[in-house]
Amino acid sequence: MLTFKNTNIIFTLIALVLVGMNYFFHLSNYLYLALFIGWSAIIFYGCYNIQSNFFMKIICSANTTEKIMALTFDDGPSQFSSEILRVLKEQKG
Repeated sequence: MLTFKNTNIIFTLIALVLVGMNYFFHLSNYLYLALFIGWSAIIFYGCYNIQSNFFMKIICSANTTEKIMALTFDDGPSQFSSEILRVLKEQKG
């Protein structure tokens, strides 16, 4: 599975192999640039496509017969956290 951790491990190993090969064969610096661009493209894909589960398992939908909704927010915690939780508790219904 393509994850952030696996991507970093694979590209680090490839970079180490290239450094080792460079010692004997004097490889072009463009190979390192190509490796960096490839790594950046995969990281961008993982950041852009949330359903890829690149950083952690994400639940985007669920099969249920109930009418339910999940609400998430990235609040901190901050000075407003208790107010947000109070309003959500009042509106539970």
